[in-house]
Amino acid sequence: GAQVERFGGLIEETVRRAGVREPVLGGLARERLIAAIAARNGDPAAGPGFVSALADVFAELQVRRVTPARLEAALGEWEAADGTGASRPELGRLFADYRATLQRIGRLDGEQRAVRALDALRRKPALWGLTPVLFYGFDDLTRLQIDAIETLGSDRKSVV
Repeated sequence: GAQVERFGGLIEETVRRAGVREPVLGGLARERLIAAIAARNGDPAAGPGFVSALADVFAELQVRRVTPARLEAALGEWEAADGTGASRPELGRLFADYRATLQRIGRLDGEQRAVRALDALRRKPALWGLTPVLFYGFDDLTRLQIDAIETLGSDRKSVV
């Protein structure tokens, strides 16, 4: 039988089929973790809006598979090219601290989990099986959604 899902359901099915089993950090726990990291790093702007914006930045970095080292290198290059006022080197430290803390507590955030599943399916497409996937009515896709479409559509006829 056919099954209608939103992208969140498709990602969950991808995680299941890829066999990603690491526990995921919930939304509230993620907010608290980011707030604690920002406070620990002495950021005076670490209010709710800052934490939410930082969570969005971290999510985007995860989906784009940017490592803390790569981010810090890019921020350093930016600073070298445009002067000390141009860069926010603490962003690299915050992201590195976030990733290290997730690893230390043995959790993934939602984006890491989704990316691991999509990467596993890229390496081994047979994990998905022969289940066709149809996408309908999307005008403004997120990077993660585009990644899922590209992954499920690569070298197969299951995506329409």
